[in-house]
Amino acid sequence: MDFPSEWFEPEVREGFFVNGMMKRAWAAQLDVLAEIDRVCVRHGLQWFADCGTLLGAVRHGGFIPWDDDIDICMLRDDYKKFQEVAEAELPKDFVVMDYRKEGFHELLTYVGSGSSIRMDEEYFSKFHGFPFVAGIDIFPLDFASPDPEEEERRTELANLLQSAAGCVEKENPLSRETLSLLKQIESTLHCRLDHKKSLKVQLMDLTISLYDKYDRSTTDEIFLLPYWIDYHNHRYRLEWFGSSVLLPFETGTIRVPAMYEAVLRTEYGANYMTPVVGGAVHGYPFYSAQETVLAEHLGASYPFRYFWDPQDPGRPEVEPNCADVLFFPYKADYWPSMRFAYEEELKDPSQQVRVIPIPWFDKNPDGSLGEGHYEAERFMKEVPVESFQSYDYDHRRPLKIYIQAPFDDKDYTISVHPVFYARNLKNMTKELIYIPCFLPKEEILRSVPGQISLSHLVTLPGVAQADKVLLPSEELCSIYLEALIKWAGEDTKGIWEKKILCRAPAPAEPEETKPGKKTILYVTGISSLFEHREKALSKIRRVLDLFREEKERISLLWAPSFRLDDPALAKGPLANGLADLVEEYKKDPVGLLDESGSPGEAALACDAYYGDPGPLVIKFREAGKPVMLQNVEV
Repeated sequence: MDFPSEWFEPEVREGFFVNGMMKRAWAAQLDVLAEIDRVCVRHGLQWFADCGTLLGAVRHGGFIPWDDDIDICMLRDDYKKFQEVAEAELPKDFVVMDYRKEGFHELLTYVGSGSSIRMDEEYFSKFHGFPFVAGIDIFPLDFASPDPEEEERRTELANLLQSAAGCVEKENPLSRETLSLLKQIESTLHCRLDHKKSLKVQLMDLTISLYDKYDRSTTDEIFLLPYWIDYHNHRYRLEWFGSSVLLPFETGTIRVPAMYEAVLRTEYGANYMTPVVGGAVHGYPFYSAQETVLAEHLGASYPFRYFWDPQDPGRPEVEPNCADVLFFPYKADYWPSMRFAYEEELKDPSQQVRVIPIPWFDKNPDGSLGEGHYEAERFMKEVPVESFQSYDYDHRRPLKIYIQAPFDDKDYTISVHPVFYARNLKNMTKELIYIPCFLPKEEILRSVPGQISLSHLVTLPGVAQADKVLLPSEELCSIYLEALIKWAGEDTKGIWEKKILCRAPAPAEPEETKPGKKTILYVTGISSLFEHREKALSKIRRVLDLFREEKERISLLWAPSFRLDDPALAKGPLANGLADLVEEYKKDPVGLLDESGSPGEAALACDAYYGDPGPLVIKFREAGKPVMLQNVEV
């Protein structure tokens, strides 16, 4: 898959800091998924995004910012066929693991990009500079018993078999208790275990066989087997997975069950559109153990980790020989984080305040500099700027230098020009001041994934080398202090307390309420149509009629979150009914109609959001605009 270079840059998404290596991990997994999809298409197999991946597609239009992996599922028949053909048809370096392989004991299939860390050009080229193994979990969907008591008995037996499988994996020789457990299983299931063959595989096979009794002709409910056995959840109506649709996901699309809203309500509850930052089932990020191995192997030469040096806070005495106060922003989008300090410095008439945008580069996977970027022209709309080539760095010694890029050469995917590394700049000014351009939400930084992401934001050269670090709140100062002391040691507490300072920008003036008509964004989703059918069409009609009555004071932007010619709708009453509504709207419009199937940034100009769940809900909430989700039943 192709991704624009800017997609790999670190960023704050919905209050969470996503570093460049995580972006590479996401991209690598999407490439693995593309290979899985290729095999499935060839054999007519259906797969669906599930769990956090499905939630990310619907709520975020991509990965949940604090999620790190991709989960998909298949109905058991398709799952079995995929297992039969996967190893032969996936790329030769791929690894396919299920419980039949040694060391793997999950009731799912894992497809990985390889079996070990690789830093060769071929692997980097294929997997976007990600040196670690990227993989995807594929969960089977099995049919539930229509008899609740029978289902309970199956679950008890499955837990017994799974417990035994875990014991035989760990014990050699088998304990008396485990041998007794195996005898109990043989008696209960009227079977004979062959102790000369893999007991684990036999026990897992028996677990699967418990769920062979029913199919789509005898039951209308299914579940994700591993979750059902362990947690008694992830149980669905079969019809929710009757067909699939494509939803936008990062720079492409991903396949999801057509009735994805019903699936998400079952998995996460009615309030699934409200983000909750929590820990992952596995260690976060999934490649952390691999990165530790690589960093320990390379030591100080590992290009993406900054090691604390007690000498870093030290600096030479620099006597200013001019009245310059320099601001060195690198991206125009991040200038607002510096603006308050710029405006404060302008108040001193004895100073010469100068804004000098600096060049920055993409990073190659080996840490070397790649393509360069320079955004001076974009800054000119905001503030007077000077060329970075016009300043005499060799002879002028400014009073202060402000920076916003803390990484020096230690970020995964970007670097400013080496001349502007913090360790170099502190040698040419009396005071080096760092103002972060990445400001995650404080409550998110207190979460488990937030704490892990913090290490890629705080333990960096710009923080260690600067004389001052200006943060917008006391709480954020406290978070930085805790992370830095943990990193550098309790004896460094005094160093950080002197340099980590709270300098909150003045609160922004509230925007004046603009007179005139308000525009409402009305988003209708394909899931609601599949789940509620005629009732959903009737709801859309009622909403359009209501806004038609109010069109003198309210304008509408109707934006279906799917293309009206989407093949998933096919021909039939549903497609025809929707087409009739569209034609009626065009003849007597309440406002505008967005037929792109993916309402974008322009829709954010609307004053409020109404309709079905989608990624723009979060953006409207972040902008402080009203959001109301549509209820078909009302």
